[in-house]
Amino acid sequence: MNVKDLVVKNFHRDDPLHITLLWWLLFFTLLLCLWAFYTTLPSSDLNYETVYVIGIIGLWRYSWKFIHLIRGLYYQYIRYPILSSLAELSHKPSEILLVIPCYQTTPEVSAPVFKALIDEIGNFGVACRVVACITDEADLNIIEVQFNKLQQQVPVSLFIIDQDGSGKRNTMADALTLLADDHPVSKDSILILMDGDTILPLGILTKVSGFLMRYHDLGALTVHNKPVVKGNSLTRQWYRQRMSQRHFYMSSLSLTYRVLVLTGRFSAFRASLALSPDFIESLRKDTITHWRYGRILMLTGDDKSTWFY
Repeated sequence: MNVKDLVVKNFHRDDPLHITLLWWLLFFTLLLCLWAFYTTLPSSDLNYETVYVIGIIGLWRYSWKFIHLIRGLYYQYIRYPILSSLAELSHKPSEILLVIPCYQTTPEVSAPVFKALIDEIGNFGVACRVVACITDEADLNIIEVQFNKLQQQVPVSLFIIDQDGSGKRNTMADALTLLADDHPVSKDSILILMDGDTILPLGILTKVSGFLMRYHDLGALTVHNKPVVKGNSLTRQWYRQRMSQRHFYMSSLSLTYRVLVLTGRFSAFRASLALSPDFIESLRKDTITHWRYGRILMLTGDDKSTWFY
């Protein structure tokens, strides 16, 4: 199954490319400083074998990183625009399905999340079924108010699941089972798995639907996302750098039409695949085999399991 990484520009003005290039500039500046320091040391105090080994390992590691950077830039500025231009939405899917786990989110987080979601579904104008997996009564009130407004625009079915504390995997599997048992889906239906703290940008459903409608061998796709972080400047910059690195690595890997994760923050699937019993079972009971401990049930990493399937 081919998986392509869809890069969606969000509502922030920070450019991941600029952030990445700034960190590369900082790295080379540090490297020059280390080299200048190295030239000042007396030769008798140096262990050349250690220096050579560290240098070879560093050269090998950062050569790969540089290759990924070049590939990522090529994908972002050449390959992706071509793919995107061919993926203009010609016809909308017959139905959108959404599964949204909300685990102990505060009302100030849930309110903008569901408002953006409802606005996007209403603008897209396609019937939808939504399963909200909640832990807090406050979330229920926010969701019901927003979806009552949405029912005036498009046909919508809302299902509420109380999380029982058995983990995100079980909850998501229960939600998918509920949708599969509710009624069958058509071939062009799309299913979205997203976290309860993800604010959707305008037009995201049009973009992901265009790719899934155009590329029939595409099973799922994931998107670039930018963090909205509260805290000091160092904390915000750390998250931006983390997402920036993820962005260009995923862009590089997308040249092979495969990525290494279908992020749980927001990923789109062909509903016919995501509602199959095998997919649901792999999400609920994915395991790894260890030579000493045998089969170990995975409690986290649901986005790795969905990607692997």
